[in-house]
Amino acid sequence: MSTAELLRANCEKLLEQYNSSIQAVVALQATLIRDILPSVTDELELSPEATEWAKEWLEDTHTIFRLFRVGEIISRGPSPWRLSGRALFGV
Repeated sequence: MSTAELLRANCEKLLEQYNSSIQAVVALQATLIRDILPSVTDELELSPEATEWAKEWLEDTHTIFRLFRVGEIISRGPSPWRLSGRALFGV
């Protein structure tokens, strides 16, 4: 298989993964922003600026999709708390 064919196949696979998981990714974003971020903000005593930055970062659907894909959230089931703490604050 040529490099172009491999890239095309990988692109199609990635697009299929994105389309098949977008609803779950959007639901995860809502959970992280609505339920998890306030707890993390309180626990880590984040400033309003840091909280706003975290919210903007969590609103980036492509970023959350990458985390979703790498973490295999559907198959492994890590809690959003562990995901958000690790992704946002390195804990």
